[in-house]
Amino acid sequence: MLLLNSCQSKNEYTNNFFTMDTPMSITAYGKNAKEGVTKSISYINRLDGLFSKTLNQSEISLANNRDGSAYVFSETVSALIAKSLEYSKATDGAFDITLGTLTNLWDTKSETPKIPSEKDISDALKLTGYKNLIQDKTHVLFKNALKLDMGGVVKGYACDGVYEILSDYGIKSAIVNLGGNIYVIGEKPDKTPWNVGIKDPRNDDQNAIIGYISVKDTSIVTSGDYQRYFIKDGIRYHHIIDPKTGSPSESDLISATIISPSSTMADAFSTAVFIMGREKGEKFLKENNIDYILITKSKEVIVSENLKSSFTFEGKEKGYIYDK
Repeated sequence: MLLLNSCQSKNEYTNNFFTMDTPMSITAYGKNAKEGVTKSISYINRLDGLFSKTLNQSEISLANNRDGSAYVFSETVSALIAKSLEYSKATDGAFDITLGTLTNLWDTKSETPKIPSEKDISDALKLTGYKNLIQDKTHVLFKNALKLDMGGVVKGYACDGVYEILSDYGIKSAIVNLGGNIYVIGEKPDKTPWNVGIKDPRNDDQNAIIGYISVKDTSIVTSGDYQRYFIKDGIRYHHIIDPKTGSPSESDLISATIISPSSTMADAFSTAVFIMGREKGEKFLKENNIDYILITKSKEVIVSENLKSSFTFEGKEKGYIYDK
């Protein structure tokens, strides 16, 4: 989860709420701040009602429990599925929304999490694969009995939608935190950039950071092995599943942060790059001109060239290494 440095001002409105199974907050500044935030929360709740895999009547749940090989989605859900399939192709399958059977196996939120058997993982892997989805407008054909899990992209999509809503209400300064998916609009009311902290992946204190970036008008999304995990026999089992192995990713990264005006893309690519690992992930990001902050298992911090002037490193005393 990314941490925020905010400020107080007149015409400020903040709402802390819980949806998509995570705490969220929106702070906006301006005469229409309350109206814009209220509308945004309604929008996020509507998305949860469409994309949740745990709400029985959501489109995703209904599709996952479909009778037959096809399902007709609403325009909103269909559009995000289409975009997700584009991200899957771009990342050679490192990002994949068809891992529902696997994510159900690896229930890191359970009070008594269990490690699935090799057979269970192998069987679940047979029911995955983005290439097994064929889409024609809102009509989706499932080539096997796979289940969708949109958790790796829907919060980013919601961030982008909130940005549009707040902009329509004339909000020129706001900070949106949807469970660690951050979107900053404009600058702070005092005309300075927003300072967004990068979480220390090896410190359970939510206020512990290894540095921060000063940004405006962009989103910041992190995928890490510290967000949802359990430890058994000294091994950390986290929630980011590698589509190739069916188990938590074992790449050399413990945190991957993407900075981009498109929070939807940042959400998907932070997951993909985390799974790719440093070498392949950094190559992918450079080829696509995407800004990033990566943290390796050896506690090395890698920052893209465009971000170095706006990144302040504070992790030396915590054992992190940053070669600017």
